Amino acid sequence: MRRIRVLVAALAMLALFSGCYGNNPNVAVTIGDRTITEAELSVYTDAINVVLKEAGASNQFAREDMIGRGIIGVLALQGAASQPALGKLVGDAQLAEFSQQPDFISLAQQTAFQPFFKEFLAALIVINAVNSNGDTEVLFALQTVALEIPVKLNPRYGDW
Repeated sequence: MRRIRVLVAALAMLALFSGCYGNNPNVAVTIGDRTITEAELSVYTDAINVVLKEAGASNQFAREDMIGRGIIGVLALQGAASQPALGKLVGDAQLAEFSQQPDFISLAQQTAFQPFFKEFLAALIVINAVNSNGDTEVLFALQTVALEIPVKLNPRYGDW
């Protein structure tokens, strides 16, 4: 009986340390009530890489890049109502205007990418505001939202 308890404890510890305990391996990330599955992540990554290749770009997006943008985009969109700094950037009018840039028109036409398009655009707008413009107000608003909305990342992608 003792051996069985030791074995069960060892297996539980192994599962815990391998990152599989309590996680659905088919889910890449859950942000609040938004879940992005591994299958969706593959579709989104493939779709944007097709557009990049057709445009002659030499760079491609990795799955980790898409997860990061997904997290930022979802946080920005879900936090837009409570955080004015995010709301002014990722409102419907701003997203519509941003989506009309030539780089995004062909991406918007990718049927497979449509469920992720708004989140992707929101992430790009926020990343640009923080990285290019040094907008600390937007960064603070995003950090505030990140504390309020739980993010559960599949351990294979590291930590959030």
